[in-house]
Amino acid sequence: REKIKRRRKLTKENGMERETALTGKGMAFRQIKGKQIRRKRKQSVTSMHGRVESHKSNGYLGGYKNMNIIVITGASSGIGMEFALQLDSHFEHIDEFWLIARNRDKMEEIAKGLRHASRIFSMDITHKDKLDVLENAIVQEKAVVRMLVNCAGYGLMGSFAEQEAEAALGMIRLNCEALTDLTHRMIPHMRRGSRIIQMASSAAFMPQPYFAVYAATKSYVLSFSRALGEELKSAGIYVTNVCPGPVETPFFDIAESTGSTLIVKKYTIVSADRVVALALRDSYYRRSLSVCSFPIKAFGLLAKELPHDLLLKIIVWMKRKGL
Repeated sequence: REKIKRRRKLTKENGMERETALTGKGMAFRQIKGKQIRRKRKQSVTSMHGRVESHKSNGYLGGYKNMNIIVITGASSGIGMEFALQLDSHFEHIDEFWLIARNRDKMEEIAKGLRHASRIFSMDITHKDKLDVLENAIVQEKAVVRMLVNCAGYGLMGSFAEQEAEAALGMIRLNCEALTDLTHRMIPHMRRGSRIIQMASSAAFMPQPYFAVYAATKSYVLSFSRALGEELKSAGIYVTNVCPGPVETPFFDIAESTGSTLIVKKYTIVSADRVVALALRDSYYRRSLSVCSFPIKAFGLLAKELPHDLLLKIIVWMKRKGL
């Protein structure tokens, strides 16, 4: 709750509050001086089965014929939760946030602190029947997906040969297959001006020994999404790939359960709110790539300019030295 309050305070500077409106023509920003936007709209929190768990929203906002929604996966914690908090502070002409993750309790707690109405889908998106439920709900509501934020994913460190095969395959199913399936399902429900934000990683810039499968999945996300962005430009739909380095989230609680990261990486760690703020700005300006912090930008440049064989030897040497 305190984190949500802090996010709201960040939206006000020098007596000004920014409102972001999503319209049929795309994103439009305007600043309202000396006036705090207040909306007396009851929040709704709806389960994936359609059961209303609190007061229901009264119709659509802004006179739109269709319901405008933002879909966020991995919304129960970390970067996905941060996207929900920051988007809630900006967008005024969105009818509902559709939050997707496995942990219902955490999403319900987040939804209680949001100004927007929220619909909760407690599901594992690697199961196609669960995605069918989501897609059917969009069709039933005649919803327009104004933004899709794909944050669901996980990684495991350590030797590939020593990892459980199912855990490695799970990374591929979630980070690649589910992301691709969900993106494909959402595009027909988008309009000109809609946005897609894909969580890739700086690990996508080159192969990563002892982080092999995760880095490979993020390389797929980056390659797929940059190509997709070019395909969708003519339709007025813009794709932004977010490639942060280490971020201060629960990600490492899982990732380091089978290995440890390079110590030097922990000196480049950044906060989730910084990554998300830059990602939203880059999405607004229709940039295909969002890379947070100078060290990670420098790493991306090195990965382009230097032979990967050399960089791989350096990474393995650092790992053996415990750096």
